[in-house]
Amino acid sequence: MLNAIRQTVTVQPGGVIVIRQPELPAGTQAEVIVVLEAATLSPREPFDSAAFRAALAESGYDTPEKIVELVRQVKREQAEERS
Repeated sequence: MLNAIRQTVTVQPGGVIVIRQPELPAGTQAEVIVVLEAATLSPREPFDSAAFRAALAESGYDTPEKIVELVRQVKREQAEERS
């Protein structure tokens, strides 16, 4: 069974993101984390750490331990992609 996928997509008007993966079983719930490329962020907008922490908490990453585990997971995935 497919555990994770990584795709680069273009955000459509209205903030819509489409992921097509035939191996994904219909009706299964999936967690989605969207990471924008640095070049897409406006240089005029300062990083809002309070808003970032609020978004993390809203996504279930509401403790420092959970955030650290998320970062570790992302780093593991990046290392696997490079090998």
